Amino acid sequence: MLAGDVVLLTRDVVVDALQALDRPSSSIVLGRSSDGGFYLAGFNRTPRFDWSQIVARRACAADALLAEVDQSDATLSLLPTIDDIDSYADALRLIALRRTFTASHTLIRQLISILLSAFAAPRRALTLLLPQTTFDCLRGPPRRVVHA
Repeated sequence: MLAGDVVLLTRDVVVDALQALDRPSSSIVLGRSSDGGFYLAGFNRTPRFDWSQIVARRACAADALLAEVDQSDATLSLLPTIDDIDSYADALRLIALRRTFTASHTLIRQLISILLSAFAAPRRALTLLLPQTTFDCLRGPPRRVVHA
C-alpha cells in the first residue's frame, strides 16, 4: 500500500522496500509519517491483521500496525519517515522542502563534478586501483570492460 500524497518519496525508498520484500520468509516493510500514520506498508504474504483497529485512530495507525506485526512471525523492515500531505499547509511546506532538496542535490552534483575535474587522479592510477574497470570519463560512472 502506497500513499499518493508523499511529495518527498524517492525511487531509492521504493527500491529498498521491494528488496526487503524479496525474501522467501514472511516480510513486512513500513514507512512511517511523522503524524503517526504511514505512507507505505508492504507485505510479501497476505497479512491477517485487524485492519479496523489499525485505521480506527489514524494518528496511531503506524503504532497499531507495528503491534500487529509484533504478534506475527514476519520480519519487519522500517523505511525512513516521510511526511504525507494532510492539509493545504502541509502541501505548501512539503513543496518548498522538495524545491530546496532538489536545488541542494543539483548543487552537490555540480560540486562533485568540479572536484573530480580539479583533483582527478591520472587514469593510469585509477586502473591500477581497479584493474577490471576502465574510466572513459571521470564525470560519469565507471564502465566495466570485458577483456576477451
